[in-house]
Amino acid sequence: MAKYTVDQGKLRAQYEMDALHAQQWVADMKAYLLEQEKPNIEPLRKLCSETEWIPNRVFQCDHSEGGIANIFVQVLECVRFAIMGGASVIIPKIAYRGTILAELSGHDAGGLEYLFDKDVFISSLQTACPQLGLYENRESIPNISADQTALNIEPRDLRLEMSYVGWRERFEATLKETMEAEKKEDPNAESHEITLVNITPYGHHLIFTYYIAEDNVDLQSTFSSILRFNEAIYEMSAWTLYGLSSFDPSLQPPSQDSGKSPLDFLKGLGLVGVHLRVEADAQAIHWPGYEVQTKDYFDRIDALREESLQDEGGSPVNTIYLATGNQAHRELFSHHAWVRNQYHVIDKSTVLSALSTESRNLTQEMENLTWDQQALIDMVVLSHGCRMVTGMVLSSYIWKVALHRHLTLNTAYGIDLPNFTTDQATFDDGLSYIPGAPGDAPWFRRSTWP
Repeated sequence: MAKYTVDQGKLRAQYEMDALHAQQWVADMKAYLLEQEKPNIEPLRKLCSETEWIPNRVFQCDHSEGGIANIFVQVLECVRFAIMGGASVIIPKIAYRGTILAELSGHDAGGLEYLFDKDVFISSLQTACPQLGLYENRESIPNISADQTALNIEPRDLRLEMSYVGWRERFEATLKETMEAEKKEDPNAESHEITLVNITPYGHHLIFTYYIAEDNVDLQSTFSSILRFNEAIYEMSAWTLYGLSSFDPSLQPPSQDSGKSPLDFLKGLGLVGVHLRVEADAQAIHWPGYEVQTKDYFDRIDALREESLQDEGGSPVNTIYLATGNQAHRELFSHHAWVRNQYHVIDKSTVLSALSTESRNLTQEMENLTWDQQALIDMVVLSHGCRMVTGMVLSSYIWKVALHRHLTLNTAYGIDLPNFTTDQATFDDGLSYIPGAPGDAPWFRRSTWP
């Protein structure tokens, strides 16, 4: 076995020593993760109470597609624009990725439950916004005409000088003009009780369109909590974190009476998370390759390691959790990490394989998930189990992780983000490091809910 290869026997021995303790550890960590992801709907409730609602108006959005962070943003934008328009909404569907990773469209679509906890989504919206009707499809909308076609209005077309201030007034005027134009074209057309509006016409997806800084800080930082992952993902993530605790004794489920904040918990850890984005779909659009990405990552990790050795209150940085879907680059990264500073590199596949037993095959459970569903496990581990994370500036995935982690700083999310740009990084708040030039990929910072 190569020196840089993680010994799975160490993981298995820890589990076999006390399987009951392991199961309790996982249950406690899962409870902690779910508590961190608990919906906070009070700011949304306030927004909805101040919105003028039109009972028979329904918005529909095209299928959400792409990587999981892109889908996350698209679903939230669909709901946010529906609220802005005082409309009910058809719950967005999610387009499945093709067997070739770069094939992001043209495939069947499934329900929100493919990636998210649909029950939490529905109950959160029904509680916070009882005026907002939620429909599974157009057929479930009461009193809709069978032959009715949707009116096409694209939200971004109603911006004024790159702002959504005054958007509702412009929308109402545009909707009136659109309806009058249709009536003029066909004076004998039957009037419809329901006003159905397609806000993703002509295949134009809602993606990084809404400017979240135009909402108040409380809403910016909590709106995304309506969209939580499926509960099974948190259990798989907790098992992964349990395995990682073999390499970092500080990684223990925080108890409510410990007095530790989520920020204290993260800063005491010895694990660093790396999102290495070199899969086939990234290569197909000519994103920076392995060498470009890893140089910046290793430089920052080395600096953090030196800091950790001076920190008496936490674990030294010596283990890297790697999130990537490319096996060849996983092995290459592991080798380079060991040669560079004797870092151990571990991923979810290694952990879950070591912890699989005859009674429960965690590896098989993971392999039963699609590529995107497996990436949710990495997202939870990176968000809640690493002292610092790093990734590539063009990846919406690492931006979602970084901005979610940023909330633990208890700072004003939308107001202070520009302060975390440095000469060496597009984003660096001490918890997450995204190398790049100041101002790179501004749409992520502007339109990604944490």
